[in-house]
Amino acid sequence: MASYYTKYRIEFKDFKGIVCRVDIQPLLTSQPAIITLLAGETPVLFQLPDVSKPTDNVCGGGCTINCIYTGTTVEDIRGLYTADPQGIRVLYYEDYNKSGVFDMTKANWMGFLNSEIYNEDFSMITNIELTLECNDGLNTLDRYYYQISGSTINLSGDTKYWGNVAIGNMIQRCLM
Repeated sequence: MASYYTKYRIEFKDFKGIVCRVDIQPLLTSQPAIITLLAGETPVLFQLPDVSKPTDNVCGGGCTINCIYTGTTVEDIRGLYTADPQGIRVLYYEDYNKSGVFDMTKANWMGFLNSEIYNEDFSMITNIELTLECNDGLNTLDRYYYQISGSTINLSGDTKYWGNVAIGNMIQRCLM
């Protein structure tokens, strides 16, 4: 069965000197060798929705990852393309405690690589610059149908979001 395994990793220090890490995790059947990507000029740029009033709709945010692939085998980075909106998970961490330990449960941001969007500069023979667009998963909720039956969620229901479901449960399903 497929699970999320880290295949690509970017580490850099922010302007405060805090070590930051981005783990890019496709759905795979086993842990592959991790490919290290170099941080670009602006490694991670977050886009957060402007929700200034309590009546504003809640909408998801995203991030743009800029990195550089220094290898010589372009096939290594072809795995960054996906047609599945939840096919590649992205985790962003900051090591505030300078412990060197990055725990998935303490990720500062978690989302997914945008499906069917992928940019790379093939005019470069080496040091290929990559721009990866990500979302926090809230925009994928409308693709899942479920019904509440007793205390279980039926994911094959034909009615969207029927019943009372805690927002935390909806977000958790989005990030699964």
